[in-house]
This record gives sequence, C-alpha cells and structure tokens, in this order.
Amino acid sequence: MKWTIIRNPNAASGKGTKIWPDVRKALLNKGIDFEDIRTEYPGHATELTREAISKGSRFIAAMGGDGTVNEVANGIMGQSICNPLEILFTQIPVGTGNDWSRTMKIPKKYDLVAEMLKSGIEKIQDVGLISFVDNKGKESQRYFVNMAGMGFDAAVGEKANKNKAAGKTGVGGYISALLGTLFSYKVKPMSIKVDGEKKGDFQLFSLSAGICIYCGAGMKQCPDASYNDGQFDVTLIEKISKLKVIANIPALFSGKFVKNKEVYQYRGKCFEITNDKETLLEVDGEVIGSGSCEFTILQEGLKVLGG
Repeated sequence: MKWTIIRNPNAASGKGTKIWPDVRKALLNKGIDFEDIRTEYPGHATELTREAISKGSRFIAAMGGDGTVNEVANGIMGQSICNPLEILFTQIPVGTGNDWSRTMKIPKKYDLVAEMLKSGIEKIQDVGLISFVDNKGKESQRYFVNMAGMGFDAAVGEKANKNKAAGKTGVGGYISALLGTLFSYKVKPMSIKVDGEKKGDFQLFSLSAGICIYCGAGMKQCPDASYNDGQFDVTLIEKISKLKVIANIPALFSGKFVKNKEVYQYRGKCFEITNDKETLLEVDGEVIGSGSCEFTILQEGLKVLGG
C-alpha cells in the first residue's frame, strides 16, 4: 500500500509548509510508504490527482483543508481511468475548518493520522454533483463531499477565505467573517424544488446542502445529515433579523438554530434552485459561482478512510 499525498503548502496561511517535516517524520516512524506531491496553484490538486491515478495510484490523501479535499475528490470523481470506488481517499488535516474530517473522524495528531493510514476504517460516502454557472459565466459542474451553500453562507465563506489570507483562522476567523458580512448582506428572492416538487418561494438569507453535518469550523449547519443515506439534507433560512442571527451563533454549533421559525429543512436526492444571478454559491468552503443551480446526489460514490 503506497499512498500518494497531494499536499497544499499554503493551507491555513502557510501551515502546510511549516508542519510538513513533522508529518513526514510521523509517516516514516509508522512505516508508511508514500510519495508526496506539492500543489502550486488553485485547482492544481485536481490535476495532480488525475495524473497520480493514471500512473496507478489507488491510495490518495489530501494534505490541506476542506478546499484541498474538494479538489482531490474532484480529481477522483472526474477521471475515467478507473471506477472511483477502486480508490481509497482520506485527508491529513491542515486547514482552518477541517469540517469533512470531523464527520469521518480523522484525527488531528499526525502520529494518529499515520496509524489511521495503516489500520483505519473504510467507509463509503455519497457525493454531491452541482450544475451551475461559474465565475467566468460558463456552465459548469463540480463535485462536493461535505457541504454546499448559497447566499449568506457563501458570502461568509468568501470573507472567511480573505481572513485566512490575513492569518485569521479557525473558529475566530469564521465568526469574524460572519459578523463582518452580516450588516451589509441583503436577502434575495429564490424558489426551490425537491425531487421535482416545488416547495415554495422565499426571500433567501442562506441555504446549505449537506452530505455531512459540519461547516464553518464545527457549525452544525445540517445537523441531521448522514453521509451515506443517499440524500441531501438542506437547511434553508429565509429573511431573518440581524440581531436574531447574532443571538443564534451558539446555536449554530449545537444545531439548535433549526428550531427558529425562519428555518426550513428538506431532504431529497435532487434540488433545483432558481434565484438571483448575484447570489453566491460555494462548495466545501470555496466560492465557485453564482445564480441558479441544481444539486444531484451520487449515492455511495466515494470510498474513504477514517477513524
């Protein structure tokens, strides 16, 4: 078993570079056979993953945050060399949020991650596929393995990424992004269909489509999601007062915010969202476009290694 490690040296404001010697030492101490490949620019992890698979790699780890996880997952799902389920995928967590790894129970300590690479638990998870218009106005598709968001959720993600670049990471960086975005954000009209059935028209504040539970460094945005039930959990928040948002910040981490009357929860295999062209869209923490889109579940699409 030889692992290909696709590592992002810029993860968590350069932490990916600083901690690599410690990670490498932990892997060698546990007798892990591996090859490490550095990313050099956004989207590079997807390219490197496809190249690794074409050369025969079937054990691939993303060393970085949720954005790196997403890129590597897209490399696995978007290739035609082999069935994605022939590949075992995991993460060496380095990023700010590491929300996917929370669900997969991937440890943070690198000696424990190295042990997991030898004797972890294999799991099969669902994968999301979203059809949308990208930042260049082109019709596109993107896979995701944790959560996608629209509206305020995506605007906060965009601000949080700027905070990362400025060195503000972790929960504090997300809370700062949330508060910094809140008072300038304006709700937008939208409609939603679940498995072909229209559920209503809303003044959208925020929408999250979850395969897993967490986003924003531990916020339970989709508290009832299950990564292998063949469905998305969607949390939709319509127009809500800014003071109520602030009052519910603790409830975001417990998942109890869903009890508010402005919150709607849906479950299904396909979601069609029609909304304003300026409504931002993000997947696994990265803003990828805006406007109307469609989410489709790919049941049991990816084999992963966790704790």
